[in-house]
Amino acid sequence: MVILLAVANLVVFQYVRGATQLAVDNAARHGSSLGRDAAACVERGEETLRGPSGVLRGVAGDDVVVRCRIEGSFMVAVGEGVLRWWLPGIPDARFVIESRSVLETAP
Repeated sequence: MVILLAVANLVVFQYVRGATQLAVDNAARHGSSLGRDAAACVERGEETLRGPSGVLRGVAGDDVVVRCRIEGSFMVAVGEGVLRWWLPGIPDARFVIESRSVLETAP
């Protein structure tokens, strides 16, 4: 039973990481469009994660945060999170996922 619980927990971890990757990719692309800024980037990331049709609503995504910044000619979106094990005594797993998109410029 313990092995089954650990395997199910690993599946959830992979889903959370994949959902976070999707959110930061969407956020960076959206925020890099002409006339948008880091706030628009964060808004899109949060919408992708927790919006009405979000991919990570509920308890699994409570510890996932999306941040954005402009770095040179790139919009950088970073998703950070903590994944907690369902079994006691195992340390939490932390992750950081980054996505970059080139800023769009006026012709």
